[in-house]
Amino acid sequence: THLRPSLPLPADWNSATASVPCTASSFERRLHHSFVESISFAKWTVLPAHFVCVACEIISSLNSNKVLDIKDGSKASGASIQIYNWNGTQAQQFVVNKNQNGYYTIKNVGSNLYLGIQSDWYTMGNYSSLVQGVNASSKAGQFIFTRNNKGQWIISSAWDSRYVFDLNGAKLDNGNKVQLYTVNGSSAQAWKLLKVKNLREEMD
Repeated sequence: THLRPSLPLPADWNSATASVPCTASSFERRLHHSFVESISFAKWTVLPAHFVCVACEIISSLNSNKVLDIKDGSKASGASIQIYNWNGTQAQQFVVNKNQNGYYTIKNVGSNLYLGIQSDWYTMGNYSSLVQGVNASSKAGQFIFTRNNKGQWIISSAWDSRYVFDLNGAKLDNGNKVQLYTVNGSSAQAWKLLKVKNLREEMD
């Protein structure tokens, strides 16, 4: 049999879930966006059960102008996920949706392909690269969104929640890869979500 090693969690980790309304807050950095928020009753909360975002940007907590991006705007399976300056293209917009198992999938708007890892449960681990084109019915392409005590989102693997989205080396250089890595509470593993909305919707 194969057993995954036991990994430590941050001291303030709490697995409690929230089933609460999802509201949009005031604008940040661009008028046609709004933050995705949930009502928090603990240091760590998850996305509301009914949550769906048809076009979200996933932003590094280290710099609000750096977002998840499909390399070269590719529409091909296997294209890597990187950090890049915001440019408003569909390569930087994602559909976040809950599946029938209670996990969340992340699909790129431009390619219509799901994000995930190409390794399996036995071999996943630190430095597993995130790519698009993963089968969303597999936990390789399913995630848990958990909010930390700063109001930022930690995106963890449905296979093992101790592995989370991580900006390699905490470097913000364009093209730096986004990977899975053991949760450590650093800002390189914390993200913000912005719903993309048009100006008319915001102004109304």
